[in-house]
Amino acid sequence: MKPPSVAQVRELPRLYETAVEEAFIDRNGHMNVQHYLGVHDAAGWPFFRSLGIDDRYFQERKLGIFDLEHHLRYFDECHLGDRLAVHAWLLELGAKRLHALWFIVNETREKVANSLEFVCTHADLAARKTAPWPDDVRAALERVQETQGTPSWPAPVCGVMGV
Repeated sequence: MKPPSVAQVRELPRLYETAVEEAFIDRNGHMNVQHYLGVHDAAGWPFFRSLGIDDRYFQERKLGIFDLEHHLRYFDECHLGDRLAVHAWLLELGAKRLHALWFIVNETREKVANSLEFVCTHADLAARKTAPWPDDVRAALERVQETQGTPSWPAPVCGVMGV
């Protein structure tokens, strides 16, 4: 599937910005696959903090987030020093889970470099089991859905994930 355009992805909320570091470069002279996921993971912390899920949430409420499934697609290379931005699309929200699609835009080269489609679940860390979203977090997630709007283009999803 062809990726959306850079202009389309920029319609989505921007979560995070970074640059490709020397440690990210592999023998092929571009960013290694592990670092695409690492960039998405780094973008996750500001996203979850914006929902109220922070260190205090984990420690005091004994609640957290478990990733369940990832689907990564690579569309274009990233090279040393390239500026990257992560944009997010919250696709579905369930009682315990969320389904999202995030994109890395290579701002230096004006290309969509990668997408990460994922499903994660809310968890009770004491019981080590999935648990419903607390009312405050669910309300924050619903606000994200409302404010992001509905893009005019179809989500390039793998077709097997959901909540």
